[in-house]
Amino acid sequence: MVATTLDASLTRDEEKARRRKESNRLRMAAHRAQKWSTESADDRRQRLSTQSAVQAAIRSKESPKEHTIRLEKLKAKRAKESTEEHARRLQNLKKQRDIEDPQKHAIRLQRLKANRAMQTPEEHSRRLQNLKAKRFMESPEQHRARLDSLQAKRQLELPEDRDVRLTALKAQYSAQTAEARSSRLGYLKAQRKALHVFESVEERKSRLERRRQGLHRVQEAKINDVTASEAQCAALDDAGLLHECSKDMKSKIL
Repeated sequence: MVATTLDASLTRDEEKARRRKESNRLRMAAHRAQKWSTESADDRRQRLSTQSAVQAAIRSKESPKEHTIRLEKLKAKRAKESTEEHARRLQNLKKQRDIEDPQKHAIRLQRLKANRAMQTPEEHSRRLQNLKAKRFMESPEQHRARLDSLQAKRQLELPEDRDVRLTALKAQYSAQTAEARSSRLGYLKAQRKALHVFESVEERKSRLERRRQGLHRVQEAKINDVTASEAQCAALDDAGLLHECSKDMKSKIL
């Protein structure tokens, strides 16, 4: 009887403590939101930079076990996100990356590259499978938006960065088995067909015009006994006609 009463008392105290903690958390969150809503862009950039440095310092002292535990907690937390919360988090992340300076951007990419270099073949394969599954579920609009974003990034990259990326991509493709290459090309062909189904009249006209111009350039090159240029092959690749290019030009594009 006494033990039951004591347990009930402890349960009530724990519930009160939980509610008080939650109330304090909400109050502090509201206070931070109010404070951050009035800060300037420079102040916000400085605050995020400081937070990032503090987090990096803390994480650099983590043991492998602590690192694994933190990632598992983060994964569990994100699994509980609603669609709206997930979209909001990605938008906030995109805003943060849009305002990061070039040096921090380079450091982040180097860290990401180092982490991926340490992946086991199983982890690497699993990451690519997850990425492929995610892209397979994209709507045509999302797919087009992603490609537009990627194209904009590549237009801003330095020539030496482009050379490094294409060299790595070429080495990766040359190491593929015949089955993997066939699967990759089949996947790309299916993606293009899916985009063609949902394209507007203007987009279809533009695509067919690019294809017509590409074929015309190749015919001119054949008549004049001149190898098609890399720019011409890039236009053909955009029109889905890369097979019309010479082997040397193909290797440069791929």
